[in-house]
Amino acid sequence: MDLKVISDLENKIGRAVEMIADLKNETVRQKKENEKLRRQLDECRKEFETYKENIEFEKSEAPVSQPGFDGRKVKERLEKLAGKLAALEDSWS
Repeated sequence: MDLKVISDLENKIGRAVEMIADLKNETVRQKKENEKLRRQLDECRKEFETYKENIEFEKSEAPVSQPGFDGRKVKERLEKLAGKLAALEDSWS
């Protein structure tokens, strides 16, 4: 058997081992990033639900004719937040 063939094989195996190690490191990094994003999404959901509950409470407690209260603007803002959360969830699919 030619030594050059063995040497080439050693080089190829060495590169393959390095690539596998790099891929494992990248997988670990991606898992950490995904977990961070999941926590952020959960926080956003909780914040959104709190806002939504507060708005519902305020709507039931405050007359609609209260100065400065614009139900349409509140609804629009909540819909935008819901859209952002949905888009974030869709990006993970």
